[in-house]
Amino acid sequence: MLLSKVERRAYARLPIDCKVAYMRVGESRLSYGAGRNLSGNGILFSTLEAIPIGTELEINVLPSLTHLSPLNAVVEVVRLEPDASDTRQFGICGRIQQILS
Repeated sequence: MLLSKVERRAYARLPIDCKVAYMRVGESRLSYGAGRNLSGNGILFSTLEAIPIGTELEINVLPSLTHLSPLNAVVEVVRLEPDASDTRQFGICGRIQQILS
């Protein structure tokens, strides 16, 4: 018998493979990361920078497919974890606070 994993998330996660541009709210230094997954209320991306929990970022998800629109939003960092595939990088989990135009 197979045991199924019960999904408790409010939104499904969709894998993404694209560039994520980000800057701390109120600052002008632009940095880049690699998108890993996206949901209706959050994002996970990898970067070389350890961004503290609670930091607000303005992000721009830049899809590699031209028929998809970029996502520009303000997110709050809710989790920071070492990247399992590259010890020099960090996984940044952000909760979407506001969608920007």
